[in-house]
Amino acid sequence: MRTLVLALCALLLQAGNAAAARIEIPLRVSLDMLREAFNAQLAGYRDGPCRYLRLKPAALESRDGHLHLSIPGNGSLGIALAGKCQSAAAWQGNVQFTLAPRIDEAGRVRVTIVDSRASGMAPALWEAGKRHLHPRLERFSYDLGASREALAGLLRGAVPPAHAAAMDLALQRLEVMKPQVESTHVVIPVGLQVPDAWLAAVQPSAAAGASAPLTEAELEALEKALEPWDAFLVTIVRQIATDGEDEALRRRLFTLLLDSRYRLSSVLSGDEPAQGDPLRALFLETWSDLRTILLEAQRAGTLPPSLLRYALFIDAGDALAAVESAAPGLQLSAEGLRQLARSL
Repeated sequence: MRTLVLALCALLLQAGNAAAARIEIPLRVSLDMLREAFNAQLAGYRDGPCRYLRLKPAALESRDGHLHLSIPGNGSLGIALAGKCQSAAAWQGNVQFTLAPRIDEAGRVRVTIVDSRASGMAPALWEAGKRHLHPRLERFSYDLGASREALAGLLRGAVPPAHAAAMDLALQRLEVMKPQVESTHVVIPVGLQVPDAWLAAVQPSAAAGASAPLTEAELEALEKALEPWDAFLVTIVRQIATDGEDEALRRRLFTLLLDSRYRLSSVLSGDEPAQGDPLRALFLETWSDLRTILLEAQRAGTLPPSLLRYALFIDAGDALAAVESAAPGLQLSAEGLRQLARSL
């Protein structure tokens, strides 16, 4: 994704004499993926036949900027005498936690317990339960390695050989910042410092409008420049439609594809002036609609929210859109679109 790398460098030109520029790339972890991680790492306990806590699969949702974890289960707190449980405090209900996500020194997602309670549980049983559950929650972790390495790999593979060492150094200094809880995801911004040594690699093109009809050669060049966008969108629409297997989702995707092709025809016919880089304009205009379709399909269950490759695809597309928006004179390359398609 050479375009992504060059766009990062182009941000320096807007900063005047600043020594370096900084860009933030969002990494998203769906609540469904976190819930699966909680279920895999949390368990009840048993200390004989009369002292136990059984947990069922948890539910996880966003509330007021925090994570709300609710775990149904049942338990007992008593003493075994003569083969029977004496003075047993029985319980069946839900234990609930309010959690704040954080990033540890290794770049993994962990949680801080803001509040905890249990519905209908005797205080003595809950005190015993907390001594077991709180340490387990404090040991919980979710590895961001796959998402982080995927984005780093795109950047590392796209940089020109002359700047490979500078890119490696920048990626070593990648900063994972404070998580933010949204309705369906936890968003972790990743900061990348762009060294001023890359300034010389950037030659942004000036955006100029077409004041006269295109010549045959210009029209042929424009058509060739727009071909990668149509190929990209067809590939992505086909993949999403295959994964979704939902008629309403497929209709929305087909409409998006038709709208894009009407726009292509309008540019090629001269009805719409091809100002600046039309490929970049098409990407920025369509990406917002495409990501909305993806996120709504995941919320509706027509696309599995837990598919990591969709999270990576959306993160990569958002990163590319962010740098393209920040560097309006930079042309979007076909290689950038190919790299984005590969992330899905």
